[in-house]
Formats: sequence, structure tokens, C-alpha cells
Amino acid sequence: MKNELSEMKNRISKQSADNGVVNAKSDSDKQFIDEEIITEMLDRQERANNLIIYNLPEPDHGLGDRRDNDRTNVGKTLGIAENSIAKCVRLKRKNDNDTVNPLLVRLNSSDDVLRVLKSYRTRDNIYVNRDLTVRQRNMAYLIRKEFRGRKEGGEVDIKLKYINGMPKIVKTALGINSRKN
Repeated sequence: MKNELSEMKNRISKQSADNGVVNAKSDSDKQFIDEEIITEMLDRQERANNLIIYNLPEPDHGLGDRRDNDRTNVGKTLGIAENSIAKCVRLKRKNDNDTVNPLLVRLNSSDDVLRVLKSYRTRDNIYVNRDLTVRQRNMAYLIRKEFRGRKEGGEVDIKLKYINGMPKIVKTALGINSRKN
């Protein structure tokens, strides 16, 4: 936790400097930044056991049956035991249109989350992602946007690599990995 906390402080300081924000000089500014960091860390801890599943078909039964059916479908889709699933909740209410609402799945441990993320491969247009904080989603978006811009700019020796669930732009050895992209 201490390492993550100091890493986040460094990252926030760097982002502030990159955005032209003057470093916090007063104690109240430093306390505010510390509070933001602590809040972010707590939010990440709360989401550590969560996954979000997109495009998993919704059952048409009553509310209780739908939750049981979702739990069964999640177990089959992800290849995990139903007793590993602590909770399944649709993030929006069922609509009359054909959109399928995302499903928030809380597993019993973060080890289960890592095992699912490592083993699951997208099939039948069903996607599984971590439950990211707002800050993590924004950072991931900016990195993917930068990656697309660099690719469109002609860089061929880069690829996106997910490290600890976050995308990073990494250089590839030209000729080895560039043929795979």
C-alpha cells in the first residue's frame, strides 16, 4: 500500500506538472491531494473483486429468477464455480430496446478476478473487463488515444500491453512483434 501510495503521489505530481499546474505549496493543497489519493486507493480496493461483463444476454424471467439465471450464465461463461460469485447486478434496468445492459460481478477474491482475466478470451461478442475507477478509465482512454495517434502517425514498432490491468505503450523489436500487429 505504501508503494502504491507513493507511486500515485508521484503520478499526480507529474500529471500536475504536465498540465501546467503549479505544484501544491500550501498545507491545505497538500492535504487535498493526499485526500484524493486516499479516496482513489479506497475506491480501487472496493473494486478489486469486481468484473464488468458486456453483452451477456439478459434473461426474461422475474427479478429473482433473472439474478439466479445471471449467476448461472456468468459461471458457465467464465468457467468458474457459482459459489465463487458473491453478487451479480445489472448496471441498468432492462429496456424494451435490444440493448444488453452490462453486468457487474463481484467475486469472492481478487485471485478469482485475476484467474478469469488471464483465462477468458472474448467469444460470442461477450467482453470481460475490470471494474475501473473514473480516474483509471480516463487514464486508459488517454493512453489508447495516444496509441492510435502514434500508429496513424506511422510508428510501427509499438504495441499496447496491459500491465496490472492498465494499458501501456511499449516498443517492440522491429520485425519480431510488428508482424503480429
